[in-house]
Amino acid sequence: MNRSLTISVLLAFSAAACVENDELAGAQLWVSDDVVLQWDVSFNGRSDGLGAVVPVDVMVFDAITGEPIFDVALVVESGHEGTQIIDVDGVLGVDPEDCLDCDMLWDAWSDRYVELDHFLAPEDNMMVHTDDDGQARIYLVVDSFSANGIADFEAVPVLVSTGIKAETFHIVPQ
Repeated sequence: MNRSLTISVLLAFSAAACVENDELAGAQLWVSDDVVLQWDVSFNGRSDGLGAVVPVDVMVFDAITGEPIFDVALVVESGHEGTQIIDVDGVLGVDPEDCLDCDMLWDAWSDRYVELDHFLAPEDNMMVHTDDDGQARIYLVVDSFSANGIADFEAVPVLVSTGIKAETFHIVPQ
């Protein structure tokens, strides 16, 4: 490849990247309002099989036209090691009698047993992509909250970022 062709190709890729960044610069990121979670001190043990699997939807759309923007990479981070982010495919409803060897959790959010797959390490984040409607769904698995005292639990911040814009919502124990 000659030098001028290489420069032209690099300029074309740079221009394409700028268009994508320009599109995201005009994008609006919508995240959930704070999620209130009924929580009890008896749920707050670590890795005890009790917790809550909270579904959360986020959306990216053009701020001027309101049109959804699809295939946007979003990074989701939890601000607490007792809250993990898992993929939508990582939550399966199960009957405890049919799944004795499963890694199960009693989900206080939906009042059912679930098998969890694809756990991420607490210090990790998760990348998801928006669908054709500009939406992406994640699950937050709350195993425990930090507490100031026996039952004075602290809210957990969850950050969602496009790389250009970022929004935060909280999981608030009550």
